[in-house]
Amino acid sequence: MYHTVGPWPGQNIHYSTSTDAINWDYPGIKVLEHGTDDWEISQVFNFSIIKNDGSYEMWYTGGDSIGITEIGHAVSEDGINWVKNTELYTKKRLIILGGS
Repeated sequence: MYHTVGPWPGQNIHYSTSTDAINWDYPGIKVLEHGTDDWEISQVFNFSIIKNDGSYEMWYTGGDSIGITEIGHAVSEDGINWVKNTELYTKKRLIILGGS
């Protein structure tokens, strides 16, 4: 199971396993870490993973230090070791504003 671990800032994407779906090896293996580029310096979260012709693709949200987010892309042959595609992420910046 893939899941996000950590507070903001500092969220990463992990992979955990279980033999009975009750007891998990939490937090598991960190498979995608924040901070590779400025646009994802604080967190990586909100991800989707698809299997495509024997390999995996992940689309994920990255956030900077002030809450601006962009969508990133990573690929993996085994679902554990991911390589970020630094050329392919959204150039449009989304600003998340909190309301009261």
